[in-house]
Amino acid sequence: MQPLALFTILAPAAMLVALFAPKGFALIGALGGLAAWLLLWRQGRLHALWALPSSHVLLGLLGAGLLSALWSLDAGNTLQTMQGLGALLIAALGLLGLAQLAETDRSALWQRRFALALVLSFVALAALLLLELLTRGGLQAWLIGQAKGEPADWVPNRTIRSGVFVTLLLWPSLLAACWLTKRQPAWQRAGLPLLLFGIGALAAYASPQVNAKLALAGGGAVFVLVWLGGHIATRLLGGLAILGVLALPFAMLLWFDASSIIADYPTLHYSAKHRLHVWEFVVQRYAERPWLGWGIDAARILPGADAKLPSGGETLPSHPHNGILQYWLELGILGGLLLALAQAAIWRGLSLPGLNRLGRATAAAAYGTMVVYFLASFNSWHSWWAGMLAASAALVIAATRLYGRKAAAD
Repeated sequence: MQPLALFTILAPAAMLVALFAPKGFALIGALGGLAAWLLLWRQGRLHALWALPSSHVLLGLLGAGLLSALWSLDAGNTLQTMQGLGALLIAALGLLGLAQLAETDRSALWQRRFALALVLSFVALAALLLLELLTRGGLQAWLIGQAKGEPADWVPNRTIRSGVFVTLLLWPSLLAACWLTKRQPAWQRAGLPLLLFGIGALAAYASPQVNAKLALAGGGAVFVLVWLGGHIATRLLGGLAILGVLALPFAMLLWFDASSIIADYPTLHYSAKHRLHVWEFVVQRYAERPWLGWGIDAARILPGADAKLPSGGETLPSHPHNGILQYWLELGILGGLLLALAQAAIWRGLSLPGLNRLGRATAAAAYGTMVVYFLASFNSWHSWWAGMLAASAALVIAATRLYGRKAAAD
């Protein structure tokens, strides 16, 4: 099997999972990673993995998570979480490694097939998501009804993860669309990417996931900055990302006051007010164990986590809803340093001299989209989320290495 064949299969497979069974991304990530490891082994390129910065970060996170069981509030829970997460980290190592070597696949046929798979998978996912929202879950209700033999109720939250993946798949699809139309008239070169962005924006706007709208806006802002600013903007954003990771918990300890913010902005949505209280509680608990942290997945059982807020709800119902704070809280200074190293590796990759203007901007936009979710949404250790990130990152990297290089524009 050609390396690009794996990614050509991965795009539509991930699309179907995102729409009908988003928690299945854990399986998609695991199977994709296993296939990537086998391909790398058959091609004799396993040794290339160890030179990639992503490998150092993923293996470091695996080691830190396992080590944290020694002082975790619940060692059994930490080790149980690390079973699934560890398997996905190993799978991601192979998947991201193969993606970074995608440019060595010179098959013009598979390059075109991969580009078409990205574009068609994105259009299908966005269109089916809009159909689900317009029909109040008509397609899924029909499928579930056929499987169970009884009518299924409309559950809007089923589409939240679908909306997330739409915004993540948008950016590599745009890059692939530009590559597919590079020899076409100017109106076609501009028209197809603009059409794809419009479809993605409509799906994100219609999604019940508020952060999908913020993520698309954040990714779009990063695209514009990197498109206009080039290398300078890329290095500046990278520096700010590293600084933000290293400074956030300490800055919040010094200046963050949830009650004052809520008093100044009383019209904030309840979920936003709740997150402010959660973050305040998290940084206070971090200050109690700043060096080692509380252990992987210990946030939900922290002392005081189940206390009721005056406005209702628990102080920390499940996880911090902020990836940076979760790394510092549960892994201490080692978690913060690993996350900063990840930022350095990602933004260094975005500064590669071989990338063209469009490739750099779309890859940065994809990462900016991921960051919005990382800062305000999901548990960093959820297996479905780790699988979705691994699959999305692999598709972005493979597309950028193939269609975002200066030679690809010729």
